[in-house]
Amino acid sequence: MSEVSMKKAVAWTAIAKYTTAVLQIVFAAILSRILTPEQYGIVAVINVFVVFFQLFCDMGFGTAVIQDKGLTEKQINDIFSWTVYLGGVLMILFIGASFPISMVYDDSIYVPLGCILSISLLLNALNMIPNAVMLKEKRFKSIALRTIVSGIIASLITIVLALKGFGVYSLVLQSVFTALIIFIWNELSVRLTFHFKPDFSSIKRIWGYSVYQFLSQLINYFNRNLDSLLIGKYFPKADLGQYNKSYHLMQMPIAYIPGVVGPALHPILSEHQNEPKYIFTAYLRILKILSLIGCFITVWFFYAGEEIVIVMFGDQWHPAVLPFKILALSVWFQLLTNTIAPIYQSIGNTKLMFKSTVYTCILIISFIIAGCMMGSIVKVASCVSVAYFLNFFLTYFIMVKFGFGESFGKFLAIFWHEVIFFVVMMGVTLIPIGIDNMVISLFVKSAIMLSVYVVLLVVTGQHKVILLLIHRGEN
Repeated sequence: MSEVSMKKAVAWTAIAKYTTAVLQIVFAAILSRILTPEQYGIVAVINVFVVFFQLFCDMGFGTAVIQDKGLTEKQINDIFSWTVYLGGVLMILFIGASFPISMVYDDSIYVPLGCILSISLLLNALNMIPNAVMLKEKRFKSIALRTIVSGIIASLITIVLALKGFGVYSLVLQSVFTALIIFIWNELSVRLTFHFKPDFSSIKRIWGYSVYQFLSQLINYFNRNLDSLLIGKYFPKADLGQYNKSYHLMQMPIAYIPGVVGPALHPILSEHQNEPKYIFTAYLRILKILSLIGCFITVWFFYAGEEIVIVMFGDQWHPAVLPFKILALSVWFQLLTNTIAPIYQSIGNTKLMFKSTVYTCILIISFIIAGCMMGSIVKVASCVSVAYFLNFFLTYFIMVKFGFGESFGKFLAIFWHEVIFFVVMMGVTLIPIGIDNMVISLFVKSAIMLSVYVVLLVVTGQHKVILLLIHRGEN
């Protein structure tokens, strides 16, 4: 297979991500006006448990398949076969788990929702290894088309169901239809063979790598979902709906910016797994671009937070405005830290990634618990934002110092332009804009912030850095 450059890989991933992002914004705006915060809160609770079970669908096998260039076709089929069995077991376990979930959260609706979502768990397990094979073979164009098609079809079905009065069921069925469409696409494009009695030696071959990947994902799950679990248990469902909406809105640039780079990093950089200096240098170039983008988005979200929430979702979501603005202050740091996993994977050091994730878990969970004890979603958001700020320094110190043996001080120095940008732009947010119309106010604030940002880029010469980095993205 011909070599696929980082530039092409990122380009195809970007097409998929940004097309999907635009579509999701449109669909979310429609659904948020049909469904209530309480209904979103109910789905937010059950989704936390779905994400937990999904971790066991993969067990880190997907990244291990990408990393290990010596796996034979038979070994890959064996690994795929084990994930099929694993998916069936998890499906049954999740149906059983829906009963205690309904008792803990005192709502019987979680039983039928759990039964429906168990189907998506099975399908996601069936999709794990085919997805990894497509990434391993660098079939980014096919992955991009699959992502767009599955997103459009599933979202349209969801809107129709919501309009027909299916309520929370329309939201959970969306994940089922998405997984089903991806499964059908994979069946037509990735010809894997199911072995009724797969050889366990194939699992043993990759276990040393995949186990730390899995454990890191497992711990990171609690970092990302404990706030929703606790809010869902001790706060009204409407509060969880508001918090969850603000959190996911804040996460959009994190999902769709480093999310464009991340899927391409491991398949491309793993080709240089014995050249850590090469990987570190390439990674710094990527981080510089992400930092320049993240700095702007952070201040823009904070400045125009009210307008963004109301224009996108409607007046019933106004309580989500302040949590969103507070959480937005962590976007810059999360944009950067969300690219760490593929780097650890590329240098083959998932053990160090696991250790780093443990420290991160202790830090973030401590702040989440503290926020929940304070008794409001605004305080939870404040604690979460501070935790992600501190986590930036913790995780990168470990990676830079122990993963690459480089100077942490020199690493931090590459971000000094963005620190100046942040201070200047935050000063601009103090300028009052007294426009009642939310759409016009959003346009004016966005224009002001973008103008200031462009001036800063030109004055400091960072626009040349961006152009140079993009030009050099062919490796």
